[in-house]
Amino acid sequence: MAQFGQLNPTDEEVEGIVARVMSNQDEVKRLSEQVMSDKMLNLFKEKINVKAKKSKLSRVY
Repeated sequence: MAQFGQLNPTDEEVEGIVARVMSNQDEVKRLSEQVMSDKMLNLFKEKINVKAKKSKLSRVY
């Protein structure tokens, strides 16, 4: 909310915004997909062990 100039919105203002967003099914779907993507990314980061290798630029060319 700070990015929109409201540093300390009231509970009623936040509830009104949430109600408007949740009434838009496209927005609900987009937010749901974003949450799932974030959760999956965090799970992959937690479970996958990636070892970084240093490569020499001369090998690439």
